[in-house]
Amino acid sequence: MHKWSEARYGDYILRVVHDGKNYHILLLETTPKVGTTKTSEEVVHLSAGFISDELFVIGDIQGNGYFSCGLKGKGIGTLLVNVMLSILKKAGCGETEVKGDLTHAGDPDEPTLAQKCKEDRERFWQSFGFSIVPIPRCDQIRAKVKDLRVVSKPAVFGVVPNCPDLSDLQPINRDDYGGDWFRFAK
Repeated sequence: MHKWSEARYGDYILRVVHDGKNYHILLLETTPKVGTTKTSEEVVHLSAGFISDELFVIGDIQGNGYFSCGLKGKGIGTLLVNVMLSILKKAGCGETEVKGDLTHAGDPDEPTLAQKCKEDRERFWQSFGFSIVPIPRCDQIRAKVKDLRVVSKPAVFGVVPNCPDLSDLQPINRDDYGGDWFRFAK
């Protein structure tokens, strides 16, 4: 059974969906874009989950890469990782290893820009305390939860706290959303 919680900040919703093992942390914008009838739009999404009590795996942060409509560098990825780290620390998972692949999907083809994207991605994860582990397929990030830290930055879009208090997240009834993580109830 999925547990849903969210916090609203101006025109944005921070939503956490948890099924006991996996987490989906999203930032949604609730204002329709000009020329559309959409009532909500996913801005950025982070998926992660427990493989075992000793291993937590982070998926890609989707929606804020190099070609993501000016969202790169706005603090959204930092917000989502901060929420994930806060959840893990609050749950007492200090000895749990966290790892993930550093994918290069969506990087530009131009070699100099691709190298800059790789360096930016490594710097981003290292700012939380992750180590970069080179492996042939793609590099990985790895760290114990106890060795990770939240990163303080200005509020996202001027309204969403970069590291919100988890008590800001209020349980919601998923039936109000028709089971769709990316919609919001009026």
